[in-house]
Amino acid sequence: MEIAKRIHSLAQEQNESALMIGAYRVLAGSLFFLGDFEATRKYAMRGVEIWRSGGAPSHSEFLDAPAVVCLCYEALSEWHFGEAASCQAGITEAISLAKELNDPNALALALHFSAYIAHYDRKTAEVERLASDLIELSTRHHFALWQGTGAIFRGWARSASGSTTEGILWLEEGIQDFRATGTTPKQLLKNLKSANGFPTCTGFAVYFSRLWVRMRPKSRLRCARPLESQRSRSRFR
Repeated sequence: MEIAKRIHSLAQEQNESALMIGAYRVLAGSLFFLGDFEATRKYAMRGVEIWRSGGAPSHSEFLDAPAVVCLCYEALSEWHFGEAASCQAGITEAISLAKELNDPNALALALHFSAYIAHYDRKTAEVERLASDLIELSTRHHFALWQGTGAIFRGWARSASGSTTEGILWLEEGIQDFRATGTTPKQLLKNLKSANGFPTCTGFAVYFSRLWVRMRPKSRLRCARPLESQRSRSRFR
């Protein structure tokens, strides 16, 4: 959060619209994952207001268009306040803007957040459609991380539709795509699990509980071993 505040401060010093949208994008994203949806909406809306006022073109330094990301975080915060209509309008506008800007990274991010919202509402067919769009876009542009995200959403949708075995296969494929980039989808899986949860069918529930154990950090287990070894050795002195 301190980094986000520092970026905002630097953008204010430059007094440039494009940089301010980028700063609001960082603040909104940081606050959203801290669970502060009111502040998320406030900063996301400020970024959107600057863009709508006529504009600030996206800087090439940004990986994705900040205006698109601000629209996404505004939509997500609207969902958490129960404002379904404005949430859907916002995420639809984010996808349209990303296409208009011809920004595949921003489009991938908008599709990903749209899938989140559909998952929150347990709209299985919509999650499946968005996952397919994300996988197709990622395959075309070689976005391994987003391809893995699409595969995990598809795994959720297939499992929720009753195709447990197929859902697990897609989930495993998504995890492998993530690992190929040197990371793991732990945050994505955690968010999916904590919202409306994974399908409750027995096979998938057992699989996911084992997967979660597998992905837990091992450092906690290791830290006890040296002390235990010292105690064991002291018994024989």
